[in-house]
Amino acid sequence: MAILTLIQKREYLANHGTRCPFCKSKEIEADQGEWGEGYASQPVRCLNPDCEETWNDVYTLTDVDTDDENDAAVKEPLCKVIDKRPRTK
Repeated sequence: MAILTLIQKREYLANHGTRCPFCKSKEIEADQGEWGEGYASQPVRCLNPDCEETWNDVYTLTDVDTDDENDAAVKEPLCKVIDKRPRTK
């Protein structure tokens, strides 16, 4: 497995993981992922015969939602900020 540069990682993420980060081929294939607490990892490989590199896509939990349109989270802010700093004149 080759080492990805920061630029390659940024381009891969900007393309939403649709192209090989090494050769830019759209011919990539993902295998069954592994799940943990708040994250998932999925092995991916390039099917371009001139490349055939492998890497892992890493996912993190970023939000929670329900199928209910009246979900309270839509109507209420995620948290209330309270300013406890002393007031000065």
